[in-house]
Amino acid sequence: MRMLTLRALFIATLPLVAGVSACSSSGSTAGTSTVSGGATSSTTDATASGSGGAGGDASTSAGSTGAGTGGSGGGVVADPPGIFVAVGDGGRRLRSKDDGVTWTDDVSIAPDGGDDFVGLRTVAWGNGLFVAAGWRIMTSPDGATWKDTPPDMFKQNWMGQMAYGAGSFVGLGGYGSRVTSPDAVTWTQHSIDTNASHAQGGIAFAKGKGFVSVNDSGDLSQSPDGVIWAYTMTNIGAAAHLVAYGNGYFVAIGDKGIYTSSEGTAWSGPAPFLTMDLRAMVFGQGHFTVISPEHVYTSVDGASWLDTAVKGLFVYHAAFGHGTYVAFDVTRVRRSTDGLVWSDPVELGGKNAIQRAAFGPQ
Repeated sequence: MRMLTLRALFIATLPLVAGVSACSSSGSTAGTSTVSGGATSSTTDATASGSGGAGGDASTSAGSTGAGTGGSGGGVVADPPGIFVAVGDGGRRLRSKDDGVTWTDDVSIAPDGGDDFVGLRTVAWGNGLFVAAGWRIMTSPDGATWKDTPPDMFKQNWMGQMAYGAGSFVGLGGYGSRVTSPDAVTWTQHSIDTNASHAQGGIAFAKGKGFVSVNDSGDLSQSPDGVIWAYTMTNIGAAAHLVAYGNGYFVAIGDKGIYTSSEGTAWSGPAPFLTMDLRAMVFGQGHFTVISPEHVYTSVDGASWLDTAVKGLFVYHAAFGHGTYVAFDVTRVRRSTDGLVWSDPVELGGKNAIQRAAFGPQ
């Protein structure tokens, strides 16, 4: 392992940064499964964050929504037991009640779906509900029984990311669509642009600070409530855009490097990151975790990062809850209790790829 600081990254050349050695951590746990991915949402209204990364399968999406710890004041908050819910192509939905070990209630609208009107691109938990979305909205209190609002009833553009905070579900999607709903039934549009989309970019929420999002052009925007949005002066780049919140910091990573902000309006950076092939960022267990192929990077503040090599770790979507990281690679799932040592992948079966995951305390 090796610790990297923003100061060192600023003065180092990119080839030297990319060549930092790492500590191997390739252990497996028999009989369990792990998932990796792209986003976190808190188990309370304190923090919620989501992020997306580069997709490595036939889908256009990477990243997930999950549950994390840490509040607006920093530190670790209660991490109660609950349910993981994963969603994906073909309207696929499945859940785990034992921290990602087994997955049940696996159903799809179409058995061999894609990125289309039945596909689900994102999922979030809040106010006692899981809310999954794409062109349609589906809601469930437990990940097993679902209510469907199809596209002709939803009457909005598609959603690519979602978070819950400040008493509302906030969804972002096609052509700058930004919608809010207190109950996931009635939705109000608050679009501020007509070109940039929010396909797999990040969204993060912090109590008292509001929401931060990034679109597919790398433009960061901020909102106190999900209704009134304003762009910041910062663009993180159009690739590998990830956003999360924890320990009093928003952290955003794009192909220009890493940026940090305490309020989500003014950002420091960019500083080079070790790699731009970043596929997930979650906040849990008091620190940020960023996943790229065969590497896991951890940081408590977004400034100093520890690089750990994890042989054989290739995942695209992640979530965190109840002391467990889960991550997905198309239809395979893995799990970890520390984000560094992962179980062997478990094949879930079926043809519909998983696109996002979320955790909800029960």
